[in-house]
Amino acid sequence: MRATEISPRKLVIFDIDDTLVHTQTEVHVVKNGKIVDSLNSHDFTHYQLQPGESFDFRAFRDAKEFFEKSRPIIPMINQLKHDIATGNKVAMVTARADLNDKELFLDTFRKYGIDMSKVHVYRAGNMTNSIQTEEKKKIIIRGLLNKDHYSKAIMYDDAIPNLESFLSLKSEYPDTAFYAWYVSPEGKASEYQRSNESITESTSLKTTITAIASDIGEPVATVYATMANMAKRYVEKNGGLKGFNFISGGVGSRWFQTFYVNKIQSELYDLVKFNPQLTATLKNFLRGRINSVGNLDQVSGFSELSNASPNILIDLGTKLNAPQLTKSAQIWIKKRDAYRRYLHDLEFGQESDVPASTAPPSATGQQQQQVDNIVNDVLKSLPSSIAGDIRNAIARSPNKLTALQQELKDRNITL
Repeated sequence: MRATEISPRKLVIFDIDDTLVHTQTEVHVVKNGKIVDSLNSHDFTHYQLQPGESFDFRAFRDAKEFFEKSRPIIPMINQLKHDIATGNKVAMVTARADLNDKELFLDTFRKYGIDMSKVHVYRAGNMTNSIQTEEKKKIIIRGLLNKDHYSKAIMYDDAIPNLESFLSLKSEYPDTAFYAWYVSPEGKASEYQRSNESITESTSLKTTITAIASDIGEPVATVYATMANMAKRYVEKNGGLKGFNFISGGVGSRWFQTFYVNKIQSELYDLVKFNPQLTATLKNFLRGRINSVGNLDQVSGFSELSNASPNILIDLGTKLNAPQLTKSAQIWIKKRDAYRRYLHDLEFGQESDVPASTAPPSATGQQQQQVDNIVNDVLKSLPSSIAGDIRNAIARSPNKLTALQQELKDRNITL
């Protein structure tokens, strides 16, 4: 495969601490000349100075400590390498100020195979403005956006205020699509929010609703039917359902990745774009909830999604006058509840019919499945970030194969 870009079409921004590397460095909170608190990099981004307090950044400027104690977050390091290799404009924007040994600081990344000659590090800590870190980062990013035209701007950060500030730039750059990715303490990146990208005329509200209704219809029913049959065989073999959730989880996980992560999530974001006022509940659901320690919890599996999303979709179907969406969500609930009753009956030895799936797919459905299989096979051969971009680009196209060919051509990718 060959993938080259003549000029950067994307600006990709990485935070450093707890996004690319985990560090042990602490910022001290000082009051009346005494240290009253010590904050790690994550706590620092959320801390609000009280009257009379100030930060002591001396440890944060120690390049030797950074070099010796930083531990790479491998998935994010790989993402950084990929964005450099594909020719994107890549920048690191950190809350730190200058460290006391620039080359040793850069060696921290070089030892992981990162070409730092293609990455510039911007240090918000050098700015003397009496404003929050997220506002300092926003000023830096605005400067980058002013230097060139980018079709997309992407930010990876572990601090939600930084992501919110980044997304607020959308109003200043309407021709640029903004994507914010939250990096969890475990180093897993998940899409926090995307800005209001301009939607092409071929992408209509009706088309989006139809796609969602289809994707939560037969595929969801099939998941429950499959798990019910598995449960029946499991009980026949083991005499009970103890341990079955671990076995059945694989079926739900495959659906979650294939349909929700790769398709439905993007379709739901499109729905939000069409009518932000009526879809506020859905937007909050997609964004996730901030937990007690300030981290963002997003839906992470089929079971969790099944508990929350059908009622949201039923409400949306009513508000948007979309009966097919309401009906599909109601069927989801019906299949979910039937499956749970079936497990209960199995556990207590009661006779019960296995919940049925929907009718066998039509010829059109089988043909569409073949197209999806071809698309998936092609995208599997590409780097994950490129594959995700292409999948989103062709999702609403009536002819996915033609759209896929055009995307590969536009990106100078040959297989």
